[in-house]
Amino acid sequence: MKQSAFIYQAFVWLLLLANVVGAQAQSEQPKAGVKLLSRAYQDSIKLRWAPTTPLIWKYGQQYGYQLEKFLVYQNGKILPHPQKLPLRKSFFKVRPAQDWQTALAKDDQAVVAYQAMFGEKMEVNNAHQILKIVEQAEQRQLRFAFALMAADYSAWVAQASGLSFTDTEVKQGEKYLYRIKLASPEQLIKAKAGNVYVGVDDHQPLPKPIELQGQFGDRKVMLIWNQLYYQRIYNAYYIERSKDGKNYELTTELPHVSIERGDVGRLPQRFMSVIDSLPQNNQTYYLRIRGYTPFAELGPPSDSVVVGKGKSDQHWQIALKKPVIRKQKVQLTWEIPANMQPKVKGIRVEKAPKAKGKYAPLHKQLLAADQTYFADTAASGATYYRVKVIGKEGEEATSFPHLVQLPDSIPPDAPVKLLGKVDTTGKVTVRWARPQAKDVKGFHIFRSEGAHNEFTRINKVLVTDTAYTDSINLRTLNPHIHYKIQAVDHYFNPSVLSGILQLKRPDKIAPLPPSFVNVVSTDSSLHLKWQPSASRDVAHHLLYRSEMGKNQWQLMADFTRLDTIALQIVQDTTLHATHYIYQDTTTVSGQRYLYTLVAVDSSHLESPPSRPVSAQRIARNLLPTVKKLKISKNLEEKHIRLNWMFEQPQINQFKVYRAEGEESLQLYQTIETKPGDDPITFRDAKVTKGVWYQYRIQAVARGSQAKFSKVVKIKY
Repeated sequence: MKQSAFIYQAFVWLLLLANVVGAQAQSEQPKAGVKLLSRAYQDSIKLRWAPTTPLIWKYGQQYGYQLEKFLVYQNGKILPHPQKLPLRKSFFKVRPAQDWQTALAKDDQAVVAYQAMFGEKMEVNNAHQILKIVEQAEQRQLRFAFALMAADYSAWVAQASGLSFTDTEVKQGEKYLYRIKLASPEQLIKAKAGNVYVGVDDHQPLPKPIELQGQFGDRKVMLIWNQLYYQRIYNAYYIERSKDGKNYELTTELPHVSIERGDVGRLPQRFMSVIDSLPQNNQTYYLRIRGYTPFAELGPPSDSVVVGKGKSDQHWQIALKKPVIRKQKVQLTWEIPANMQPKVKGIRVEKAPKAKGKYAPLHKQLLAADQTYFADTAASGATYYRVKVIGKEGEEATSFPHLVQLPDSIPPDAPVKLLGKVDTTGKVTVRWARPQAKDVKGFHIFRSEGAHNEFTRINKVLVTDTAYTDSINLRTLNPHIHYKIQAVDHYFNPSVLSGILQLKRPDKIAPLPPSFVNVVSTDSSLHLKWQPSASRDVAHHLLYRSEMGKNQWQLMADFTRLDTIALQIVQDTTLHATHYIYQDTTTVSGQRYLYTLVAVDSSHLESPPSRPVSAQRIARNLLPTVKKLKISKNLEEKHIRLNWMFEQPQINQFKVYRAEGEESLQLYQTIETKPGDDPITFRDAKVTKGVWYQYRIQAVARGSQAKFSKVVKIKY
């Protein structure tokens, strides 16, 4: 590859960087750091990053870059806390010089990057005026431009430069936040990290460049296309040429990079124009363009092809200079060769909305042959101008058209009157009213689960209609979905987001079941402590009871409100939860009951029944309590021993209650006895050294229960 082509392209890169940094400096003064781009595929995600200044690039070579990955979105919802995920490679640095030797023989871009990073001096041939300008640039900035340019044009160079990574450990339905940062010590330099949010579901094929137009001249053609629409995807373009419309070849070894910006306000140009040479006149040529990404990917051919022939203008020529904008007026000047002027009848200035559109004259009568200036006072939007010279014998010559875009930095109003609905299949239809501004090009659609959460854009291409169809997951606990609409004009000025449109999901998910915490028996009632359903759309809770063994459930209570006087509210400070106690006074002494709870939501969907609990009211004819309850520990045999006495012969069971530390006593074990077992011994071998234990005993006869014994404590 020729050295002059490399150097010219590097010069273009330097000007492009200067434009970008200069425009940003006028607005928000961003911090120097690392910029991160992503490209989603069906089975992987490619990442490309680049330092924004030569100094950051220098430290990146010395210390490298650190990449992090976080799981942010999974199973149709945003995680409450991002989960950091491991990467098979997280540290990146320029490969040593010896690793580049094989690639130098077969990759021209590797030669450029190697010289920029490892060469002693960036030598250039200063015979050309452009090269003189480049030679005057600082050495570091020149190396910086060459290295980044080569990484953009070669995937191997990007990887060897420590500026790319392909993540294959990805899953559908998940989205990740990637963060790349300079790995140098923080006290050395402050560099802003680069971030990108992406998932494999974001995969889209590379788009075709649009709005391609062309104008043929003497062994040349000027191609014009919309570069602004895909500026976040393509950073350069190739031109392809064919003689038969089937077999195309690239016209240059390096792609074309646009550095043009508007005259007023330094706004990005909507269109990019390139004048390409033709091998000969009077030969039909087919021309198309293809975008080139920072991931060294060549996109599909443009959606249209320019067809035409070069034509000789050796005798009749007119050159339209670059128009100048002054106070919303377009000033046009042109030149006619001196030897042509005696043969000129007059001059006509024309304009059209497209380069190959229908041109309309700006004046009724022909301008004088020696006139070289005209001002269009009725200019608006994007307009193409050309000048046509008309000879006295009917000859004509037309200049190349020039595109003029009057600056427009005023965004349109936000869309209003948002309406929508969600059907039972999850299909969402959203409609809105178009703003009054005439230059609205289309709309962006934003969606969020919560009204106060961040809204994410969901449309891949600009929506030109005032309606949008979306599909959402209905099997979620969030009852609503939220939308905002944004209008965009032809200069891609975005409006503020519209107000929130909140739509209710059709409820197909039953609520979560409530649960019992514990049951306390007294001689007069049963105290049921329970925790309500965690679902947010619960309308009421139902309490059912059945006698043990009958499976005949009876509705005992319908709690449409949880602050009713039938419930006692208890705050559990340990679990940070609210519990409720219901007192059932309708039980019969000696009868065991089963209880269960069911939650019902606002759509009348019932939860599964809670796990049943059983309880029996304490009989009033209580037996005497146990006597002489003693406790001891045996460290050799590793158990705690309880001894007590009870003389009533009708006793057939003893219930042992136990607690660790200061916990509540719970039924631990039931001991079956027979007459003559006195005293009674219980050994507890499930103990841990250093822990305090509490015990109490209750005697049980058929249909009767004794009072609880005193509580005894021991530290094992």
